[in-house]
Amino acid sequence: MSLPVWVRTADDLSALAETLRGAAALAIDTEADSLHHYPGKLCLVQLADDRGHAHLVDPLALQSLAALGPLFADPGVVKIFHAADNDLGYLKRLYGFTVVRLFDTALAARLLGVTSLSLDGLLIQYLGVEPVKSRQKDDWSHRPLSAEQETYALNDVLHLIPLRQRLTAELEAKGRLGWVEEECAALAALVMPDKVADPEAYLRLKGAKDLDRRGLAILRELHAAREALAPRGVLTILDNIQIKRTQRRGTIIA
Repeated sequence: MSLPVWVRTADDLSALAETLRGAAALAIDTEADSLHHYPGKLCLVQLADDRGHAHLVDPLALQSLAALGPLFADPGVVKIFHAADNDLGYLKRLYGFTVVRLFDTALAARLLGVTSLSLDGLLIQYLGVEPVKSRQKDDWSHRPLSAEQETYALNDVLHLIPLRQRLTAELEAKGRLGWVEEECAALAALVMPDKVADPEAYLRLKGAKDLDRRGLAILRELHAAREALAPRGVLTILDNIQIKRTQRRGTIIA
């Protein structure tokens, strides 16, 4: 596997799309910042092809990923994900991608009856690859990424192509490959509509059940304000101001 290539400009993205045009298989993963920001953003798209090239695409630096759209829709290229639901949600909602010929290693493992469906577990079981330190809780919107973050991000894709080969061989031996292909096709075809605002969502917030009617009314208005302000980035600005004020007072925010 060669060193990863960062893609941060429209020209770089177009060049990447041209480079990947002849690939037979493409491993894909994404990283977002939903643990740190509301609403969450797509912060990274990791790609590895069957010719040993790795790529890190930076959605935070690009206005669009449309140049990759034809690749995702190309039936001549198998797109390999692990637990594709969240990845597809971002790619379809944000960029309108159509995904054809998907292979989900988590879905394949489940139809094989594998006990551990995590990517780390599958890599150990099928390839003898030890996982790197998890960075799932990192804030992926920060730049630059550390060398450890790059390693973690790439580890999620650089082994997916050989893992698919091992899983496919076992599926064929058990006569279950057709099952997986059918389930993967259905997953790829799922429509991912924009999330509709739920006016009752505040009732599911932690501690809401302990509030009286007045408290619930206040919570409802605060929740509505958050939903209105967050997409415009206002909350991030206000939070940063509050953090700076608190730091000046010497108070620690948990």
